[in-house]
Amino acid sequence: MDLAKTNEIIVLGLGNIMCGDDGVGIIAAERLEKENIPGIRVVPAGIDPGAILSTLWQAERLLVLDCIQAGGQPGNLHRLNITDLVPEEEPFSLHQVSLASYLEKLGTKGPKEMVILGIEPLNLTWGKAMSSEVRKSLPRLLELAKKEIKKMKEKSLSTL
Repeated sequence: MDLAKTNEIIVLGLGNIMCGDDGVGIIAAERLEKENIPGIRVVPAGIDPGAILSTLWQAERLLVLDCIQAGGQPGNLHRLNITDLVPEEEPFSLHQVSLASYLEKLGTKGPKEMVILGIEPLNLTWGKAMSSEVRKSLPRLLELAKKEIKKMKEKSLSTL
């Protein structure tokens, strides 16, 4: 695997499809991939630490799709920037490492531009299906993702 920086916009899908709403990032990433949007690469990494770390290493411009627990109503959409993330004190297992902790380890080698889009989950139970609240919000998440991709492309063109 080539770990050189890429000029593509990378869309990173996070989560666990076996845990209800936690899989929304993967499902959203896979749906975007089917649209064949030029200039992006989709990585449905799930909870694979190797895939997450290598993607963070390669990306200059990154769009992360995930479920985000922020204390809001299930189905609410959230948008965060790289500066909004705070590393956890001490995650207890490799699969529980936060995105902020990965970025902290990478330091200046991580992405220069990053946006995180997510949906507030209702159900994170193992073996359960995605809730109707999250399922109903998925089309809006995809529309927001496409708008963010367009903004990143326009920003990239303006810096040439």
